[in-house]
Amino acid sequence: MDLMAGRTAASRLARMAQVAQVCHEEWNFHERVDRERGVITHWIQKDRISKKAQGSLERAMDQLRPLPIQQWTRPHASKIRGDNTYVIRFVDVARVQLRVFGHFYTPHTAFVMTETGIEKDNVYTPENYEDLATSHKKSCDEDFESRTVAYQSYCETCEPECG
Repeated sequence: MDLMAGRTAASRLARMAQVAQVCHEEWNFHERVDRERGVITHWIQKDRISKKAQGSLERAMDQLRPLPIQQWTRPHASKIRGDNTYVIRFVDVARVQLRVFGHFYTPHTAFVMTETGIEKDNVYTPENYEDLATSHKKSCDEDFESRTVAYQSYCETCEPECG
């Protein structure tokens, strides 16, 4: 008998998160690959994201890493669409509210960062972030190994020497 058959999608997600936390103490971080490069790494380099903003992103990731999904809340992160899309929040030196969109891929105990954006007055850019996030989640989950890559040293599963 399938123990999860009678549960709602939200309760299944919560249970998967609990199981993931028991099996692995911390979340790994991956980034979506586009044109053979990680989208977050490329964004940081292309847009010349300041060292202060990079440090803010890394601090947010460090603070989120040990938390169960239910505790991914403001100020560093929050759920922005159903059970699928989350956003990591951080600020640049000019107080620009930078955002990294992503989703959880529990088989790898990973948060997959798939898109970048900006938030101003509770409005996100790009405007179609929900459609992009859904599309990216589907493609990354279908072929996790080739459509994502470990983000820096934030995946102890892919880089066991880091743990």
